Amino acid sequence: GIKIKRTTILKEEEAELKNKVIERITEDEEGEPVNPWELIPIESDLQYKPPVLPTHVQGRVLQIIEQLRGMKEYEDFNSPVNLEEFSDYTKIINVPIDLSLIMERIKNHFYRSLDAVRFDFRLLVSNCETYNQADSGICMNARRLLEHAF
Repeated sequence: GIKIKRTTILKEEEAELKNKVIERITEDEEGEPVNPWELIPIESDLQYKPPVLPTHVQGRVLQIIEQLRGMKEYEDFNSPVNLEEFSDYTKIINVPIDLSLIMERIKNHFYRSLDAVRFDFRLLVSNCETYNQADSGICMNARRLLEHAF
């Protein structure tokens, strides 16, 4: 076969810059030197506040999930998969999800939009279809769960 020799070519300026240590010092209000890379507290009114689901939407979604959790056909989705019973589950499913985790995420303001909640419901269905046969009863229940939720 053909051997390819890898070489790195640096321009003269880049080679010089590589060997230099760059320090940038400025002064604060008292004239003290300040490293510009240090974290400085930001005024509270300037801090970024990420979007969250409105409280009324959170309440309504939690109410819907509670109703779904009370229905017998969806009880398999109420809590995490029993790994003692299904020991290969985490080898097949990379991101396990269940209704209790979705509820905790809502309560902890994890979701920034209703679409993110929908995504996790679709992930629940996808996980079910990946682990089980797509035409099985549990997968049909998972699809109905998604329809009832949204």
